[in-house]
Amino acid sequence: MTGHNPFEGLSPASLAPIYEWPGEALRFVEGEFDCLHVVGDCGMGKTTLLRQLELRAAEAGGCSVYGCVPVGGGLELELPAAASLALIDETDRLSGEGLIRLLGRVREARCRCVLAGHRRQLRAIRQARLTVAYLRLRPLPGPALQTLFESRIALAYGPDAPGLTIDAARALLRASRGNIERCLQIGYEVFEDLDGLREVTAADVGMAAASLDRALATGGASR
Repeated sequence: MTGHNPFEGLSPASLAPIYEWPGEALRFVEGEFDCLHVVGDCGMGKTTLLRQLELRAAEAGGCSVYGCVPVGGGLELELPAAASLALIDETDRLSGEGLIRLLGRVREARCRCVLAGHRRQLRAIRQARLTVAYLRLRPLPGPALQTLFESRIALAYGPDAPGLTIDAARALLRASRGNIERCLQIGYEVFEDLDGLREVTAADVGMAAASLDRALATGGASR
């Protein structure tokens, strides 16, 4: 399909109008906890959530700091005096002691924090004497996955734009296994090949998933 692909990457501000906030994240925004601990597999939206929290803090006039722990650990996180929120990605790359030390600095700076990773680290967080809410991002069920897919189409082409057929929605769930990143990658492939703006069929989804798998097998992808 020629023109804009609705599944191209979006900035946090562009995504914000259609972002579905997890309940625990909203409770954190409202100030209920010192720390939000977010856990999920690759592609489940951890970094996206951090960036949405960063955007919301900026819109409210606050100062937030984002840091991603590199492979091997050793994050040097600068916390200016004005900072009120620390957003730390890939925290499971830190040892328990390393995380406790980092959280000690966050606590001394009087910051609240959000930690995102692939495994739970509740013991280290509690040792840092922070009140914590735990949020696990799980694969999306069929209806939520369809809403995600169709919201991207509607954002690009308007609320009356055609979406998925019933069979296409089922095919998308099978092909993506509820993984948000894979759903968006499949959507990108669909709209690269779609012959005009029309309802997406199960055949479209199947061909897109096969194209994506071939690209990944050879070390690349369209998106």
